[in-house]
Amino acid sequence: MFFGKSLHKITATDLEQLVNLSFEEGVSLDFKGHLPDKKIDEKQLEEEWVRFNKTIGAFANTKGGIIFVGVHEKNGVASKIEGIEVDNWERLKQILIQKINNAFENSLSGIQFQQILLPSGKSVLILDIPFSLRGPHRVRLREGEHMFVKRVEANNIEMTTEEIRGAFLRRESWTSQAQNFRMQRIEKVISSNDGPLSLSTPAIFIHLLPLGPRNQILNFKDSSVRSAITSAIKSYENKLNPGSVFFQSPERLCFDGIFFRGELISPHAQHLLITREGQIEFAAFCGHGEDPQSITLCDWEKITLDVISYPLKFLLDQQVRPPYILYCSIIGVKNRKTSTSNIYQIKSSNGLPRERYDLPGIEIEDLSQEFNEKQINQYLKDQYQPMFDLIWNDLNIAHSPNSSIN
Repeated sequence: MFFGKSLHKITATDLEQLVNLSFEEGVSLDFKGHLPDKKIDEKQLEEEWVRFNKTIGAFANTKGGIIFVGVHEKNGVASKIEGIEVDNWERLKQILIQKINNAFENSLSGIQFQQILLPSGKSVLILDIPFSLRGPHRVRLREGEHMFVKRVEANNIEMTTEEIRGAFLRRESWTSQAQNFRMQRIEKVISSNDGPLSLSTPAIFIHLLPLGPRNQILNFKDSSVRSAITSAIKSYENKLNPGSVFFQSPERLCFDGIFFRGELISPHAQHLLITREGQIEFAAFCGHGEDPQSITLCDWEKITLDVISYPLKFLLDQQVRPPYILYCSIIGVKNRKTSTSNIYQIKSSNGLPRERYDLPGIEIEDLSQEFNEKQINQYLKDQYQPMFDLIWNDLNIAHSPNSSIN
Protein backbone atom coordinates (compact mmCIF):
# COMPACT_ATOMS: atom_id res chain seq x y z
CA MET A 1 0.00 0.00 0.00
CA PHE A 2 1.17 3.54 -0.79
CA PHE A 3 -0.77 6.82 -0.45
CA GLY A 4 -3.24 4.68 1.53
CA LYS A 5 -4.09 2.76 -1.66
CA SER A 6 -3.28 -0.58 -3.22
CA LEU A 7 -0.97 -0.35 -6.24
CA HIS A 8 -3.63 -0.76 -8.91
CA LYS A 9 -5.56 2.24 -7.54
CA ILE A 10 -2.65 4.72 -7.57
CA THR A 11 -3.07 7.52 -10.13
CA ALA A 12 -0.77 10.06 -11.78
CA THR A 13 -2.24 12.69 -9.45
CA ASP A 14 -1.17 10.60 -6.45
CA LEU A 15 2.38 10.51 -7.81
CA GLU A 16 2.60 14.30 -7.64
CA GLN A 17 2.60 14.00 -3.84
CA LEU A 18 6.04 12.40 -4.03
CA VAL A 19 7.49 15.75 -5.09
CA ASN A 20 5.00 18.08 -3.41
CA LEU A 21 5.52 16.44 0.00
CA SER A 22 9.26 15.87 -0.53
CA PHE A 23 9.19 12.10 -0.07
CA GLU A 24 12.62 10.75 0.88
CA GLU A 25 14.24 7.47 0.00
CA GLY A 26 14.56 5.21 2.99
CA VAL A 27 14.54 1.68 4.31
CA SER A 28 11.40 0.83 2.25
CA LEU A 29 11.39 3.42 -0.56
CA ASP A 30 13.62 4.01 -3.58
CA PHE A 31 13.45 6.27 -6.65
CA LYS A 32 15.04 5.47 -9.99
CA GLY A 33 14.92 7.89 -12.89
CA HIS A 34 15.08 5.14 -15.50
CA LEU A 35 15.68 1.47 -16.13
CA PRO A 36 19.13 0.29 -17.25
CA ASP A 37 19.52 1.68 -20.78
CA LYS A 38 20.55 -0.54 -23.70
CA LYS A 39 22.26 2.44 -25.34
CA ILE A 40 25.23 2.23 -22.95
CA ASP A 41 28.03 -0.31 -23.35
CA GLU A 42 27.42 -3.89 -22.25
CA LYS A 43 29.63 -3.77 -19.15
CA GLN A 44 27.99 -0.61 -17.82
CA LEU A 45 24.55 -2.02 -18.63
CA GLU A 46 25.30 -5.12 -16.55
CA GLU A 47 26.51 -2.96 -13.66
CA GLU A 48 23.28 -0.93 -13.74
CA TRP A 49 21.19 -4.10 -13.56
CA VAL A 50 23.30 -5.28 -10.61
CA ARG A 51 22.59 -2.00 -8.77
CA PHE A 52 18.89 -2.32 -9.62
CA ASN A 53 18.73 -5.91 -8.34
CA LYS A 54 20.71 -5.01 -5.21
CA THR A 55 17.87 -2.71 -4.21
CA ILE A 56 15.35 -5.50 -4.78
CA GLY A 57 17.43 -7.96 -2.78
CA ALA A 58 17.97 -5.46 0.05
CA PHE A 59 14.22 -4.84 0.33
CA ALA A 60 13.44 -8.57 0.29
CA ASN A 61 16.05 -9.23 3.00
CA THR A 62 15.01 -6.35 5.27
CA LYS A 63 11.38 -5.20 5.49
CA GLY A 64 10.17 -5.11 1.92
CA GLY A 65 9.88 -1.90 -0.06
CA ILE A 66 8.67 -0.01 -3.13
CA ILE A 67 10.67 1.18 -6.14
CA PHE A 68 9.34 4.01 -8.34
CA VAL A 69 10.92 3.94 -11.78
CA GLY A 70 10.61 7.21 -13.70
CA VAL A 71 10.86 9.38 -10.57
CA HIS A 72 14.10 11.36 -10.25
CA GLU A 73 15.65 12.23 -6.90
CA LYS A 74 18.07 14.84 -5.63
CA ASN A 75 19.99 14.00 -2.48
CA GLY A 76 17.51 11.18 -1.86
CA VAL A 77 14.40 13.41 -2.14
CA ALA A 78 11.87 13.04 -4.98
CA SER A 79 12.52 15.99 -7.31
CA LYS A 80 10.87 15.29 -10.67
CA ILE A 81 8.34 12.88 -12.15
CA GLU A 82 9.38 12.36 -15.74
CA GLY A 83 8.40 8.77 -16.46
CA ILE A 84 9.86 6.40 -19.02
CA GLU A 85 8.81 5.26 -22.48
CA VAL A 86 6.85 1.99 -22.40
CA ASP A 87 5.91 0.50 -25.78
CA ASN A 88 4.68 -2.87 -24.54
CA TRP A 89 3.93 -3.14 -20.82
CA GLU A 90 3.43 -6.92 -20.70
CA ARG A 91 6.68 -7.53 -22.55
CA LEU A 92 8.56 -5.11 -20.28
CA LYS A 93 7.12 -6.81 -17.20
CA GLN A 94 8.33 -10.19 -18.44
CA ILE A 95 11.80 -8.74 -19.04
CA LEU A 96 11.88 -7.41 -15.47
CA ILE A 97 10.75 -10.75 -14.07
CA GLN A 98 13.45 -12.55 -16.07
CA LYS A 99 16.17 -10.12 -14.96
CA ILE A 100 15.14 -10.51 -11.32
CA ASN A 101 14.93 -14.32 -11.52
CA ASN A 102 18.36 -14.53 -13.11
CA ALA A 103 19.85 -12.36 -10.37
CA PHE A 104 18.87 -14.57 -7.42
CA GLU A 105 19.57 -18.21 -6.64
CA ASN A 106 16.33 -18.60 -4.70
CA SER A 107 13.56 -16.97 -6.67
CA LEU A 108 11.70 -14.05 -5.09
CA SER A 109 7.94 -14.43 -4.94
CA GLY A 110 5.13 -11.98 -4.46
CA ILE A 111 6.68 -9.01 -6.32
CA GLN A 112 3.92 -6.81 -7.77
CA PHE A 113 4.32 -4.60 -10.83
CA GLN A 114 2.17 -1.62 -11.77
CA GLN A 115 2.25 0.86 -14.65
CA ILE A 116 0.96 4.42 -14.04
CA LEU A 117 0.33 6.36 -17.24
CA LEU A 118 1.29 10.05 -17.12
CA PRO A 119 -0.40 12.85 -19.11
CA SER A 120 2.79 13.08 -21.20
CA GLY A 121 2.24 9.56 -22.49
CA LYS A 122 5.20 8.23 -20.51
CA SER A 123 4.79 5.90 -17.54
CA VAL A 124 6.00 5.48 -13.98
CA LEU A 125 6.62 1.87 -13.03
CA ILE A 126 6.06 0.67 -9.48
CA LEU A 127 7.70 -2.47 -8.11
CA ASP A 128 6.39 -3.60 -4.72
CA ILE A 129 8.86 -6.05 -3.17
CA PRO A 130 7.62 -7.94 -0.09
CA PHE A 131 9.82 -9.10 2.75
CA SER A 132 10.84 -12.67 1.87
CA LEU A 133 10.44 -15.53 4.30
CA ARG A 134 12.88 -17.54 2.18
CA GLY A 135 15.63 -15.00 2.74
CA PRO A 136 18.24 -13.99 3.11
CA HIS A 137 18.74 -13.86 -0.65
CA ARG A 138 22.03 -13.15 -2.33
CA VAL A 139 22.21 -11.17 -5.54
CA ARG A 140 24.45 -12.16 -8.43
CA LEU A 141 27.12 -9.54 -9.12
CA ARG A 142 28.83 -11.34 -11.96
CA GLU A 143 29.67 -14.91 -12.93
CA GLY A 144 30.62 -16.82 -9.77
CA GLU A 145 30.29 -13.79 -7.46
CA HIS A 146 27.33 -13.05 -5.19
CA MET A 147 26.48 -10.79 -2.26
CA PHE A 148 23.93 -10.71 0.56
CA VAL A 149 22.59 -7.17 0.94
CA LYS A 150 20.36 -5.38 3.42
CA ARG A 151 18.69 -1.97 3.46
CA VAL A 152 20.02 0.62 5.92
CA GLU A 153 18.19 3.94 5.60
CA ALA A 154 18.47 4.68 1.85
CA ASN A 155 21.52 2.50 1.20
CA ASN A 156 22.09 -1.09 0.11
CA ILE A 157 24.77 -2.52 2.40
CA GLU A 158 26.56 -5.87 2.29
CA MET A 159 25.53 -8.12 5.16
CA THR A 160 28.16 -9.45 7.55
CA THR A 161 28.60 -13.17 8.19
CA GLU A 162 26.91 -12.80 11.56
CA GLU A 163 23.95 -10.98 10.02
CA ILE A 164 23.56 -13.69 7.39
CA ARG A 165 23.64 -16.40 10.03
CA GLY A 166 21.19 -14.45 12.17
CA ALA A 167 18.80 -14.03 9.22
CA PHE A 168 18.65 -17.79 8.66
CA LEU A 169 18.05 -18.38 12.37
CA ARG A 170 15.31 -15.72 12.50
CA ARG A 171 13.47 -17.43 9.69
CA GLU A 172 13.38 -20.67 11.69
CA SER A 173 12.44 -18.73 14.82
CA TRP A 174 9.38 -17.10 13.20
CA THR A 175 8.00 -20.47 12.14
CA SER A 176 8.68 -21.88 15.61
CA GLN A 177 6.94 -18.91 17.26
CA ALA A 178 3.90 -19.40 15.03
CA GLN A 179 3.72 -23.10 15.91
CA ASN A 180 4.00 -22.29 19.62
CA PHE A 181 1.25 -19.67 19.37
CA ARG A 182 -0.98 -22.21 17.66
CA MET A 183 -0.47 -24.92 20.28
CA GLN A 184 -0.77 -22.56 23.24
CA ARG A 185 -4.04 -21.15 21.92
CA ILE A 186 -5.54 -24.62 21.38
CA GLU A 187 -4.58 -25.74 24.89
CA LYS A 188 -5.91 -22.50 26.35
CA VAL A 189 -9.32 -22.92 24.73
CA ILE A 190 -9.54 -26.63 25.55
CA SER A 191 -8.70 -26.06 29.21
CA SER A 192 -10.94 -23.02 29.59
CA ASN A 193 -14.17 -23.29 31.53
CA ASP A 194 -15.53 -20.34 29.59
CA GLY A 195 -16.86 -21.96 26.44
CA PRO A 196 -18.67 -24.90 24.90
CA LEU A 197 -15.64 -27.10 24.27
CA SER A 198 -15.17 -30.29 26.25
CA LEU A 199 -13.03 -33.34 25.62
CA SER A 200 -16.03 -35.04 24.02
CA THR A 201 -16.61 -32.19 21.61
CA PRO A 202 -15.09 -32.42 18.15
CA ALA A 203 -13.59 -29.10 17.15
CA ILE A 204 -11.71 -27.48 14.32
CA PHE A 205 -9.09 -24.77 14.80
CA ILE A 206 -7.79 -22.66 11.92
CA HIS A 207 -4.80 -20.40 12.54
CA LEU A 208 -3.64 -17.85 9.99
CA LEU A 209 -0.46 -16.26 11.35
CA PRO A 210 1.71 -13.54 9.77
CA LEU A 211 5.43 -14.31 9.76
CA GLY A 212 8.46 -12.04 9.84
CA PRO A 213 9.01 -8.56 11.26
CA ARG A 214 5.79 -6.62 11.73
CA ASN A 215 5.54 -2.87 12.12
CA GLN A 216 1.81 -2.52 11.66
CA ILE A 217 -0.55 -3.05 14.60
CA LEU A 218 -4.26 -3.26 13.81
CA ASN A 219 -6.20 -0.39 15.34
CA PHE A 220 -9.58 -1.79 16.33
CA LYS A 221 -10.93 1.71 16.98
CA ASP A 222 -10.39 2.55 13.31
CA SER A 223 -13.76 2.50 11.56
CA SER A 224 -12.30 0.94 8.39
CA VAL A 225 -10.83 -1.95 10.40
CA ARG A 226 -14.10 -2.55 12.23
CA SER A 227 -15.99 -2.37 8.94
CA ALA A 228 -13.68 -4.99 7.43
CA ILE A 229 -14.18 -7.25 10.46
CA THR A 230 -17.96 -6.86 10.17
CA SER A 231 -17.77 -7.76 6.50
CA ALA A 232 -15.75 -10.91 7.29
CA ILE A 233 -18.29 -11.95 9.95
CA LYS A 234 -21.20 -11.48 7.53
CA SER A 235 -19.37 -13.68 5.05
CA TYR A 236 -19.14 -16.38 7.73
CA GLU A 237 -22.86 -15.99 8.38
CA ASN A 238 -23.78 -16.43 4.74
CA LYS A 239 -21.47 -19.40 4.24
CA LEU A 240 -22.09 -21.49 7.36
CA ASN A 241 -25.47 -20.50 8.72
CA PRO A 242 -27.50 -18.65 6.07
CA GLY A 243 -30.36 -16.51 7.25
CA SER A 244 -29.40 -16.31 10.91
CA VAL A 245 -27.42 -14.01 13.16
CA PHE A 246 -24.03 -15.62 13.29
CA PHE A 247 -22.55 -13.89 16.30
CA GLN A 248 -25.18 -13.42 18.99
CA SER A 249 -23.00 -11.32 21.28
CA PRO A 250 -20.99 -8.20 20.42
CA GLU A 251 -17.24 -8.37 20.19
CA ARG A 252 -15.10 -7.72 23.22
CA LEU A 253 -11.61 -6.33 23.37
CA CYS A 254 -9.27 -8.45 25.41
CA PHE A 255 -5.56 -8.71 26.06
CA ASP A 256 -5.11 -10.89 22.98
CA GLY A 257 -6.99 -8.61 20.63
CA ILE A 258 -10.62 -8.64 19.56
CA PHE A 259 -12.75 -11.68 20.25
CA PHE A 260 -16.16 -12.83 18.99
CA ARG A 261 -18.35 -15.72 20.09
CA GLY A 262 -21.52 -17.06 18.59
CA GLU A 263 -23.55 -20.05 17.49
CA LEU A 264 -23.97 -21.94 14.26
CA ILE A 265 -26.82 -24.39 14.66
CA SER A 266 -27.50 -25.19 18.29
CA PRO A 267 -25.63 -26.70 20.11
CA HIS A 268 -22.70 -25.94 17.82
CA ALA A 269 -20.63 -22.89 18.65
CA GLN A 270 -17.59 -21.03 17.41
CA HIS A 271 -15.32 -18.09 17.99
CA LEU A 272 -13.10 -15.74 16.05
CA LEU A 273 -9.99 -14.13 17.54
CA ILE A 274 -8.06 -11.37 15.77
CA THR A 275 -4.93 -10.08 17.49
CA ARG A 276 -3.46 -6.62 17.08
CA GLU A 277 -0.55 -8.17 15.16
CA GLY A 278 -2.92 -9.68 12.59
CA GLN A 279 -2.94 -13.24 13.93
CA ILE A 280 -6.27 -14.91 13.30
CA GLU A 281 -7.85 -17.92 14.99
CA PHE A 282 -11.12 -19.40 13.87
CA ALA A 283 -12.53 -22.22 15.97
CA ALA A 284 -15.73 -24.17 15.46
CA PHE A 285 -17.07 -26.73 17.92
CA CYS A 286 -19.55 -29.13 16.38
CA GLY A 287 -21.24 -32.30 17.56
CA HIS A 288 -21.48 -32.66 21.34
CA GLY A 289 -21.37 -35.93 23.22
CA GLU A 290 -25.09 -36.50 22.80
CA ASP A 291 -24.71 -36.00 19.06
CA PRO A 292 -21.53 -38.00 18.35
CA GLN A 293 -21.91 -38.59 14.63
CA SER A 294 -23.23 -35.19 13.58
CA ILE A 295 -20.22 -34.23 11.53
CA THR A 296 -17.77 -36.18 9.37
CA LEU A 297 -14.20 -35.66 8.26
CA CYS A 298 -15.49 -34.62 4.83
CA ASP A 299 -17.56 -31.95 6.56
CA TRP A 300 -14.53 -30.69 8.49
CA GLU A 301 -12.62 -30.30 5.24
CA LYS A 302 -15.41 -28.36 3.59
CA ILE A 303 -15.80 -26.05 6.59
CA THR A 304 -12.08 -25.35 6.64
CA LEU A 305 -11.72 -24.66 2.94
CA ASP A 306 -14.90 -22.56 2.98
CA VAL A 307 -14.02 -20.24 5.86
CA ILE A 308 -10.27 -19.67 5.65
CA SER A 309 -10.65 -17.42 2.63
CA TYR A 310 -12.47 -14.79 4.73
CA PRO A 311 -9.78 -14.12 7.36
CA LEU A 312 -7.17 -14.21 4.60
CA LYS A 313 -9.10 -11.63 2.61
CA PHE A 314 -9.35 -9.52 5.79
CA LEU A 315 -5.56 -9.56 6.24
CA LEU A 316 -5.03 -8.61 2.60
CA ASP A 317 -7.57 -5.78 2.88
CA GLN A 318 -5.79 -4.48 5.99
CA GLN A 319 -2.42 -4.63 4.19
CA VAL A 320 -1.04 -7.22 6.60
CA ARG A 321 1.08 -8.65 3.84
CA PRO A 322 2.39 -12.15 3.30
CA PRO A 323 4.21 -14.23 4.29
CA TYR A 324 1.68 -16.10 6.43
CA ILE A 325 1.55 -19.63 7.75
CA LEU A 326 -1.75 -21.51 7.77
CA TYR A 327 -2.51 -24.29 10.26
CA CYS A 328 -5.49 -26.53 10.86
CA SER A 329 -6.09 -28.82 13.85
CA ILE A 330 -8.98 -31.27 14.28
CA ILE A 331 -9.64 -32.46 17.82
CA GLY A 332 -11.97 -34.96 19.50
CA VAL A 333 -12.67 -37.01 16.37
CA LYS A 334 -11.67 -40.56 17.29
CA ASN A 335 -14.11 -43.11 15.83
CA ARG A 336 -16.07 -40.34 14.11
CA LYS A 337 -17.38 -40.97 10.64
CA THR A 338 -15.16 -40.02 7.74
CA SER A 339 -17.87 -39.57 5.15
CA THR A 340 -21.54 -40.19 4.45
CA SER A 341 -20.42 -42.33 1.50
CA ASN A 342 -20.61 -46.06 2.23
CA ILE A 343 -17.52 -46.64 0.10
CA TYR A 344 -15.32 -44.49 2.30
CA GLN A 345 -16.95 -45.78 5.49
CA ILE A 346 -16.13 -49.37 4.52
CA LYS A 347 -12.54 -48.47 3.67
CA SER A 348 -12.04 -46.58 6.91
CA SER A 349 -13.50 -49.36 9.08
CA ASN A 350 -14.85 -47.89 12.35
CA GLY A 351 -13.91 -44.30 11.65
CA LEU A 352 -10.99 -42.07 12.53
CA PRO A 353 -8.34 -43.88 14.60
CA ARG A 354 -6.95 -40.83 16.41
CA GLU A 355 -8.32 -38.28 18.81
CA ARG A 356 -6.41 -35.34 17.34
CA TYR A 357 -4.80 -34.28 14.07
CA ASP A 358 -2.50 -31.25 13.97
CA LEU A 359 -1.92 -30.74 10.27
CA PRO A 360 1.39 -29.24 9.11
CA GLY A 361 1.41 -25.58 8.20
CA ILE A 362 1.70 -24.21 4.70
CA GLU A 363 3.49 -20.97 3.92
CA ILE A 364 1.60 -18.39 1.87
CA GLU A 365 4.04 -16.04 0.18
CA ASP A 366 2.88 -15.09 -3.28
CA LEU A 367 -0.83 -14.37 -2.91
CA SER A 368 -1.72 -11.36 -5.03
CA GLN A 369 -3.69 -8.57 -3.35
CA GLU A 370 -5.71 -8.33 -6.56
CA PHE A 371 -7.13 -11.85 -6.12
CA ASN A 372 -10.90 -11.97 -5.84
CA GLU A 373 -12.74 -14.33 -3.49
CA LYS A 374 -13.05 -17.09 -6.06
CA GLN A 375 -9.33 -16.99 -6.86
CA ILE A 376 -8.43 -17.04 -3.16
CA ASN A 377 -10.71 -20.04 -2.59
CA GLN A 378 -9.10 -21.94 -5.45
CA TYR A 379 -5.59 -21.00 -4.30
CA LEU A 380 -6.27 -22.26 -0.77
CA LYS A 381 -7.89 -25.45 -2.00
CA ASP A 382 -4.87 -26.18 -4.20
CA GLN A 383 -2.45 -25.41 -1.37
CA TYR A 384 -4.20 -26.92 1.64
CA GLN A 385 -6.23 -29.83 0.28
CA PRO A 386 -3.14 -32.12 0.25
CA MET A 387 -2.79 -31.53 4.01
CA PHE A 388 -6.12 -33.30 4.58
CA ASP A 389 -4.90 -36.19 2.46
CA LEU A 390 -2.50 -36.92 5.35
CA ILE A 391 -5.51 -37.83 7.51
CA TRP A 392 -7.00 -40.01 4.79
CA ASN A 393 -3.62 -41.72 4.39
CA ASP A 394 -3.99 -42.73 8.05
CA LEU A 395 -7.05 -44.69 6.90
CA ASN A 396 -5.17 -46.24 3.95
CA ILE A 397 -7.09 -44.02 1.56
CA ALA A 398 -4.93 -42.18 -0.98
CA HIS A 399 -6.96 -38.97 -1.30
CA SER A 400 -9.87 -37.20 0.28
CA PRO A 401 -13.23 -37.61 -1.52
CA ASN A 402 -13.22 -33.78 -1.68
CA SER A 403 -9.99 -33.79 -3.66
CA SER A 404 -10.00 -33.05 -7.39
CA ILE A 405 -7.40 -35.81 -7.81
CA ASN A 406 -9.97 -38.55 -7.27
